[in-house]
Amino acid sequence: MTKPTFAVAAIMKDEGPYLIEWIAWHRMLGIKNFVIADNGSSDGMTEILIRLDSLGIVKRVPYPATVKPGTNFQANCYSEILDSERSKFDWIFFIDADEFIFIDNIPAGIGHFLQDIPDDIGALALNWKTFGSSGKVEAQNGLTLSRFTKRARESRQASHIYKTLVRSKAAKPTIKNPHHVDIKDSFRRAAGDLSNFIPTDGKGFKTKECIWTGMHIRHYVVRSYAEYWHKKARRGVPTTNSKARDDQFFKIHDLNDIDDPIPASILNQLDQEIQVLKMKLTGIAQEIIDVDLTISEIPAPNTNSTT
Repeated sequence: MTKPTFAVAAIMKDEGPYLIEWIAWHRMLGIKNFVIADNGSSDGMTEILIRLDSLGIVKRVPYPATVKPGTNFQANCYSEILDSERSKFDWIFFIDADEFIFIDNIPAGIGHFLQDIPDDIGALALNWKTFGSSGKVEAQNGLTLSRFTKRARESRQASHIYKTLVRSKAAKPTIKNPHHVDIKDSFRRAAGDLSNFIPTDGKGFKTKECIWTGMHIRHYVVRSYAEYWHKKARRGVPTTNSKARDDQFFKIHDLNDIDDPIPASILNQLDQEIQVLKMKLTGIAQEIIDVDLTISEIPAPNTNSTT
């Protein structure tokens, strides 16, 4: 059986402190192809991407904010990536920098999972497992995946939202929403465990059942309160390149119902992969290589001005 080729595609802006962890996690799962649209950064992310691009670890695509406010900026970007990369890879994941793919059998890797997908399946709807702040107000150094362990329960609406893994030859050319890639009529959509895809009625891209077996997305949408206000709130909504987020957004997404940590043995593997990547970054300033060690310097928000 021919092994499938696959890549992760994302658009990022000012994700310097979190970039290496995100790439290292997905490399640990067996992903070796990354297409990252660089939306411009001032925190070291661009320098890291340029270096990793020169090493063939990622493909950096400069993508400045030139779209008119109110348009679906992120979906436009993903359509361009799909057009340029679909002939190179059998499958493409479209995810964000705060989203981490998770599979049941991590040692076997994603390639093993993908080769068992029936040929008539053109896309998978991967449900979110949304993690809150775990009660953390101040920013602290350390991995996102180890610092934030509390998540939403299955019955929450957030647990039914999905992102898409698409078979390249099944995808229609235009992506209208970053959550959902339209596919040709000759293919069907499935859930993350390869069962039938059953959407909910009504607004939004949600599944009727929350399915976390097989493959899903761990979504760290807010992190700590300080990180939310310093990184995410000021940046706004990625689909429009406008519309700043507010304190209400944090409250809605700060879901901490159930403790669900990643096993220490897996986090140890992740740390090893992070160190491998950092060793490859020689040639750029040490303060940029170690930008992940500056998370604790993110100032606490002025709570008097955030409501």
